[in-house]
Amino acid sequence: MKRHVFILLLSFAGVLTSAFAASRQVQGVVISSEDNMPLIGASVYIKAEDLSKDGNSPTITGVITDIDGKFNISVPEGVTRLFCSYVGHEVQELKLVPGKDQYEITLFPSAQMLDAVVVTGYQTVERRKLTAAVGKLNISDETIGAVKSIDQALAGQIAGLSVTSTSGAPGAPAKIRIRGTSSLNGTQDPLWVLDGIPLEGTDVPQSNVLNDVSNIQQSSIAGLNPADIENITVLKDAVSTAIYGVKAANGVIVITTKKGKAGAPSVTYNVSGTYTRRPRYTDNSIYLMNSKERVAYSRELVEKRLSLPDIQNYVGYEDAINKLLNGVYTYEQFQQEVNRIETVNTDWFKLITEDSFSHNHTLSLSGGSENVRYYASLGYSDEKGVIKKEKNDRYSTLLKVNGNFDKLAFNFMIQANRGERHYANSEVDILNYAYNTARTIPAYNEDGSLYYYTKSYNHPEGRKRLHLAFNALNEMANCRDEYNTYAATVTTDLNYRFNENLKAQLMFSYGMSNTTQETFMNESSWYAACLRGTDYGIALPDEVKSWSLLPMGGEYREDISRNDNYTARLQLDYNKFLDKDRKHLINASVGFELSSNKYGWEKTNP
Repeated sequence: MKRHVFILLLSFAGVLTSAFAASRQVQGVVISSEDNMPLIGASVYIKAEDLSKDGNSPTITGVITDIDGKFNISVPEGVTRLFCSYVGHEVQELKLVPGKDQYEITLFPSAQMLDAVVVTGYQTVERRKLTAAVGKLNISDETIGAVKSIDQALAGQIAGLSVTSTSGAPGAPAKIRIRGTSSLNGTQDPLWVLDGIPLEGTDVPQSNVLNDVSNIQQSSIAGLNPADIENITVLKDAVSTAIYGVKAANGVIVITTKKGKAGAPSVTYNVSGTYTRRPRYTDNSIYLMNSKERVAYSRELVEKRLSLPDIQNYVGYEDAINKLLNGVYTYEQFQQEVNRIETVNTDWFKLITEDSFSHNHTLSLSGGSENVRYYASLGYSDEKGVIKKEKNDRYSTLLKVNGNFDKLAFNFMIQANRGERHYANSEVDILNYAYNTARTIPAYNEDGSLYYYTKSYNHPEGRKRLHLAFNALNEMANCRDEYNTYAATVTTDLNYRFNENLKAQLMFSYGMSNTTQETFMNESSWYAACLRGTDYGIALPDEVKSWSLLPMGGEYREDISRNDNYTARLQLDYNKFLDKDRKHLINASVGFELSSNKYGWEKTNP
């Protein structure tokens, strides 16, 4: 019997060895021919037809390039080629050479991309006539999908552009970097240009302060509906600074909104949604002990005298053993309490977070004649966070009228938006609480009331340590941050063509925005108790009154920021071919621009 088992094991090992030998690892990097920069998110794959030839499973096998444009793919024996694809580029076939496992794949823009025109903000130029490093993304319903902001739509779409999420909070902006970083003008964000108008933006905070809600700022295009975008152009090299000056040192992202199409009025309604799953203790990335495991861990620490926490923060098993040692519990009472604690298993994620569904709606109207066209839209976005009651609501509207006659053309645009964001207060840091709090701590008492445990705080004024009652759910209910934003932009321009080669543009734009941040910490919160010096509902002792920072009530903070800006521009453009074959072109622009940005702040301190 043993002999037969031995033979079977040998046969199985032989199969494994054979399977392993039937494939090899192929590595490499994918770059763009435009700027020799690595392409992030390019697809490297084996076609199903190549797999089926050698008896492999006839399914497509592939990988995605990483942040450095590198890939690593397992290639079965007999497969002699790979394919590589990327948005806006031609599909490239790679011939595999026996004995060679390292490759460099260069992707070229598609013919459509080469023939397309590029909007730089000041000019519209044919892509093939532009020598600058430029990336262009034409927006479609498939491109937008269920994204809720422009920065999300850019992720993985343009070579050399990195989009990094800053926070899981709804409405938080992404960190966008074009070909590295610079701090020449005190910011690392690119310059945003909307229909030829440079926008004043807000630098996204560094990673060490991203978890602070007070630092979750919106970019200058946060209120723009992605469904209203026609195309996006990214200027990556020195050409951008030549056009826009030092403020474009980190690159330029030019956004062109949709225009009306000639014909009968056309009404379009688009809706999309996104489901976000809340964290669970069963997730592979979450390693948190259940109550029984936590009690065993604490018991070992105590019995082996390895570590003892601060006596004032005793909770769970530590609280029970402390009461036993101080005579509050008998040994029988202690054991009963430990048995109870082992079964608590508080699900903090279920109490604090929830599965969320976000949805976007856009209603648009387009039409007009050959000379005058119009486009109008209404948009609504309801973005929910996984933390309960966190949300980001956006209301947007856009109206564009474009006229084109013999020598005269005009454009008129009104864009407005309103945003409402609600967050759990940063003082609570509620999500980290769920990730780091022992499940032995209950959230409720047996009668359904909130369970409070003692949490310590070093009061700066009293120069003493306070021991106050804390419950995370109570903090969620009594502490919050709210942001309300209003913004509007009006732009008009006139274009007059003197002849085939010379035209003039007169443009004026005015914009305003107002953002109000309100922070609430009610008197029943632990935060207010720390300032007060006593738990909620307990009168202040005489010795506390002398140094209490908040003898009664809670705390309310209000920060108001305003921005008023305008841009006026007069520009002459000259274009002329020097030969009959139209191979040599002179393209020149000269102009005068006047702009102003005024900021105002109001702050209400507690």
